[in-house]
Amino acid sequence: MNIHDLPTELLENIFIYYVHGRSKALQATQGRASSKLRRISAHLSSRTHDSIDLTHVCKLWRTIAISMPQLWATICAHQPEFEEDVKMFELWLQRSAGPSGTYPLTLTIIQNRAASDQFLGQIISLAIAQHQRWKSIHLELYRGSHVFFSPLHTMAPLSLLQEFKLRFGYWNTDATHRVTTILCSSPSLQSVDFGAEFFSLARAELLMDIVPWDRQTRVGFIFLHPYHFVRILSSSTDALQQISVTTVGRAFTMGAEPIPRVTTRSLRSIDIGSFSGSHFSHTFDNLTLPSLQELHLPGGLGAGARGWEPLLKLLGTIGVQAASFRDWRIL
Repeated sequence: MNIHDLPTELLENIFIYYVHGRSKALQATQGRASSKLRRISAHLSSRTHDSIDLTHVCKLWRTIAISMPQLWATICAHQPEFEEDVKMFELWLQRSAGPSGTYPLTLTIIQNRAASDQFLGQIISLAIAQHQRWKSIHLELYRGSHVFFSPLHTMAPLSLLQEFKLRFGYWNTDATHRVTTILCSSPSLQSVDFGAEFFSLARAELLMDIVPWDRQTRVGFIFLHPYHFVRILSSSTDALQQISVTTVGRAFTMGAEPIPRVTTRSLRSIDIGSFSGSHFSHTFDNLTLPSLQELHLPGGLGAGARGWEPLLKLLGTIGVQAASFRDWRIL
């Protein structure tokens, strides 16, 4: 059978697999010079192959590919720095809309700190014009880029947004607060992920007040204080299923805040990369996690008088199915 004889439905499935379904680990740079990597693509890790390729094979494939919004509705703008990047981003937005113009968008925008902000600003403006279609957004932006989000402040809530990941390098607290508040306004929000810029007391407290923790099923942080770790668990008793933190540590003094007893009924997975400052073990004394199935502590618990004892006690009361640790010493 000639490939052109395949049913349209089968070709569509092949196209979806080509763009979204392949294993993308390490594919972005293997065997390719950086100049050959596309700055507008479906995924950060697939900048050597994406939907554009499918439109260059033949007329039939081009027609089918252009008619499939799911091939274009996941867009990664990786360090845009030329006018052609803006035009390509606009093309992807047009093709992603679908017949009704409302197909949900998954967006990633990563700023090149060494490049001019001119074209980044144009891309953000194009993205904001489609804000009601945002389903997922990942932003890695730096000083000065917050001004491009001003139009978003006067627009309707982001009703479709389900998840976001934020990395705001050198943004001031006011700009961080305004944009984060807008993103948190979505009634559909279920997953949030915050960068290292939220390590300070003021910004961490800001998040405690504006994120709807009771609706989040997944939470991620680069840095989180033990006190805020427990506050999130206590505010997410029925919804939270997964929490991931690169470092838990004492970056500032909270005073003698007592650690309350917390029961988080739906939490299934905890992943904490390392502990900094003081040990975290006393926190496990106050946690009840009846649904916990996975616990990953690759960096151990750090130095402390009691070390693993509270953790081992917790593990003995639940049916953890997978656990990984760097070492099992009782400190």
